[in-house]
Amino acid sequence: MADLTIGADQVSGDTAHAATDSGRPVKIGGKANQNEPTAVADAQRVDAWWDQQGRLVVAPLFPANVASAGAHGPVSVTLTTSSEATVIAAPGAGSIHVTAIMVGNTSATKVRLDLKEGAGGTVRFSQPLAADGGGFVLNPLGPPWKLPATTALIAQLDASVTDVRVNVQFFVAP
Repeated sequence: MADLTIGADQVSGDTAHAATDSGRPVKIGGKANQNEPTAVADAQRVDAWWDQQGRLVVAPLFPANVASAGAHGPVSVTLTTSSEATVIAAPGAGSIHVTAIMVGNTSATKVRLDLKEGAGGTVRFSQPLAADGGGFVLNPLGPPWKLPATTALIAQLDASVTDVRVNVQFFVAP
């Protein structure tokens, strides 16, 4: 067991900076790791995640309970017609949480983009796009836009054009 000194204004352990974490040092920081830490079971103690230069790593828009590998973005689709197009397919379980949207219209036609919850679903976002470079960026989109469970994200233009790019950052979680 590590030596521990507790005084009127002092608590210290015996593990120095850059030393291998062993024993039971008093933690005021965390563990350095260039890779994402391995998940632990509920109710287990976890270390704060620091990079190898001592900077705290945080991921505020990426929760720990993401459904499965591949259940997060970014995704990019190119729209050219006024038909509905799937941007993100409906997940088998959980909901799509949209955290950022980036759109650009490189066509010579002004057009409106609607983003919907499911095919034929409710329009939750509608934006006109100027011709020849019109677009927008919503990053970060906070709080994330949570679609209903097992519902696809659909995009639709109000007219046919040559090229509208829709880029979405997302994750699937409960």
